[in-house]
Amino acid sequence: MAINQPTFMSNCIYFTASHLLRELERLANESFAPTGMAPAYTYMMLMISRNDGLTMTELADAFDYEQSTLSRMVQKLVSRGWLEKKRQGHQTRLFITTRAAAILPVMEESLNVFRELSDEMMGGRSEKLQTSHTMLAATQRARTHLNTVKRGHLL
Repeated sequence: MAINQPTFMSNCIYFTASHLLRELERLANESFAPTGMAPAYTYMMLMISRNDGLTMTELADAFDYEQSTLSRMVQKLVSRGWLEKKRQGHQTRLFITTRAAAILPVMEESLNVFRELSDEMMGGRSEKLQTSHTMLAATQRARTHLNTVKRGHLL
């Protein structure tokens, strides 16, 4: 039996964004499976490989993760022997290990596969990029709005 989907569902940013996220998550999990890690770990490794010595704070800001979440993720990568943490003053810096050198090409290839498949899924590269930029701008506006509302104690 076909369900008559109300308009509020197809016009709802929460519902449609959540649905898109689930579809992208399935595609990402398939694409990044050769790494043996969830996609977020691959993105972190690639970010650090391009910015060796990145601080935990810089990485948390780049990924918009809480420090506690990031610490758990970094610890998993350290336990695999892929990352090394070094204290420098009050900061912890992250470095790719020589052991990680073997997995980085697999991570790069997985990213390329995901990029190609997600381009196709989203109607082509330019359309995907336009959608991504629109979503990023909307996310920034939402964050600003929520911060304003919090300061005004309306929540």
